[in-house]
Amino acid sequence: MAAEFLLRSQEEGLPTKISVEGTIRVYEPASKTVGSYKPRGNARTFFKPSGPGYWDRLDGMLIEELMKW
Repeated sequence: MAAEFLLRSQEEGLPTKISVEGTIRVYEPASKTVGSYKPRGNARTFFKPSGPGYWDRLDGMLIEELMKW
C-alpha cells in the first residue's frame, strides 16, 4: 500500500519533499495521508497524522522548489 502511494503520488503530482538526508516525504491533502520513504523508495512510515500542520513542520524542500535550482 505504501509503495503504491509513492508511485501514485508522483503520477498525480502530490506535494513531495526531499530532506538533506534524502528522505522522500509525500502528502495527500484529500485524505491527509503522509508517507515517508528512504532514498531508494523503501517505506519508512505511512499514516494519517492526528494534528493539523504536521506536513508543514516536516523538514525537506518541496520538489517544485528543487526543480528551480
